[in-house]
Amino acid sequence: MSGSASAYYNVNGGVGSFGSSASLDFAASAELNNGWTATTSFSATSTGLNGTATWGANGNVALTDGTSTLAFGGFDNGAAYGAVGAALNDHQSAGFTEDEFSGFSGSSVLGGANIAVSTDGTNTELGASMALGAADVSFGYVVGGAFGLGLSTSMGGADISFQTVDGTAWGLGVGYTVGSVALGFNTGDAGTWDITADYSADPLSVGVVYQSTGAFDVTLGYAMGAVSTSVTFNSPANTWEASVSYAEGALSVDASTNSAGDMALEGSYDLGGGAVVYAGMVTGATADNYAGVEYDLGNGASVALSYSQTGAADNAKEYMAGTTLAVSFDF
Repeated sequence: MSGSASAYYNVNGGVGSFGSSASLDFAASAELNNGWTATTSFSATSTGLNGTATWGANGNVALTDGTSTLAFGGFDNGAAYGAVGAALNDHQSAGFTEDEFSGFSGSSVLGGANIAVSTDGTNTELGASMALGAADVSFGYVVGGAFGLGLSTSMGGADISFQTVDGTAWGLGVGYTVGSVALGFNTGDAGTWDITADYSADPLSVGVVYQSTGAFDVTLGYAMGAVSTSVTFNSPANTWEASVSYAEGALSVDASTNSAGDMALEGSYDLGGGAVVYAGMVTGATADNYAGVEYDLGNGASVALSYSQTGAADNAKEYMAGTTLAVSFDF
């Protein structure tokens, strides 16, 4: 069993509020006499604000013998997605989607092929994958719905991937590396394509993407010692982003700006003894000025005092708007 808990008191605009959250994770297993192993896991979470609590729970039970698994509970995706995956690239018009569901999932290795089935009582999916010589082949089918095929292999030094869904939507990717340069070509049934080139040799990195529409992106990166920089240019929008970072000893600083005029300066300083100070000044769409000190109490416990002018979620620390005192524990 393991878990975590946290609580806070926040004052914003003269109004105070309390909040808390907790999670518990349980896991157990048992060796059966017939070579199978039974496992179960369960998670429970609670969030509360000013005395009102909301509970949520999920879990699963499974049997496995090392080559076959039977499981009941909640899963991240079905058998078809698990075998074939999502659309191969942005030029493919359709692909399987990753959908969480509750129900049954089973898999087994048969003749070198991994066969899987899943169902939530309404939708049933099948999946299979195996190696055929130098190629990896996968198959996915949603009963009464879409089917898909996937293929990946290496040929003449090039890595080739192909996928089709329902025989109409398809994507193709080809990659080839020459020295420090990685080249790529991607296309699909949408009738568009892109060419990529990435060069990496410390301390310099360069990335270029050219699309069939004539648009292109260029990214330059440079890292040496405590300093790293990055610049990205996008055409035909003619927008750009630039950043520089410094990290040495107790001090860490990040600065960034872009063609829209947004700017950010954020950093931290380790005071030692478990205490770290954070501060930032951000302008633009996620404008905020914030500061905080966090203290590691050891053994998974910590306390933090912070202030954020706006509570903008995109800033590095994501502090709540106003002044907040928070404690958290892991156990």
